[in-house]
Amino acid sequence: MSFEYTIYGDVSFELSYNDQELGDKILSYIQSRKGEGMFTYLKLCRSLIASAINEDSLVGAQKGVYYQSPQLKPSQYTRVSKILWKYILEGKIFIDFYNNEYVAHTPNDTTFGINQDVEL
Repeated sequence: MSFEYTIYGDVSFELSYNDQELGDKILSYIQSRKGEGMFTYLKLCRSLIASAINEDSLVGAQKGVYYQSPQLKPSQYTRVSKILWKYILEGKIFIDFYNNEYVAHTPNDTTFGINQDVEL
């Protein structure tokens, strides 16, 4: 893919995925991390943004533009959080309060453990 120009700085987008599609993307990411037994919220969100860029699923993103720091709008982070809570309540994942090796570097991040005893 070739880019006509770059936009520097944070630019926030909405995802065009409906809730089911977003849930499927999140579950797919969790399944891909099952061997490690954990993932972080920020890495999940970065993965969702990368997928959305590749699939032209960021609402308002221009073709041919490289966004240096694409972000999600707050409402989209809330959608992701609600889906993660659904998976927590289903016993698929849990918040790992102890194992957060990233806390010193990214204080707004959360580490999630993946329940190895439950089919995803």
